Amino acid sequence: MNRASRQFHTLLKDALHRIRDGVYADQDHDQLEETRREYRDHYAEAQMVVPERILDASRAVNRVLAGIDATAKRLDRNLAGEGETPQRALLDLKEAEPLLTAMRRAMRKDLGVED
Repeated sequence: MNRASRQFHTLLKDALHRIRDGVYADQDHDQLEETRREYRDHYAEAQMVVPERILDASRAVNRVLAGIDATAKRLDRNLAGEGETPQRALLDLKEAEPLLTAMRRAMRKDLGVED
């Protein structure tokens, strides 16, 4: 779940940069779609096996990633809402970074890994 979330975050960021720069290609779209599916699979699996405190952390990450993913889809299809721009979405995506860190820490703690 940690790796899939971070990979999805990274590819969303890359997609938004490419959309902004007008160089978002079919290959980029396909790669993001594959990563999106992998992320959803890991998220669904985690919901069945991880403690509630980790689910809470993963839900917080998911809210940001899913929201930015929806924005990226609208931007890619030229259906952006008012104020939706790649630059705005990139700024909003930064909200995921501390949430990803918090999720990783919760997972490490659950595994008994202490710093």
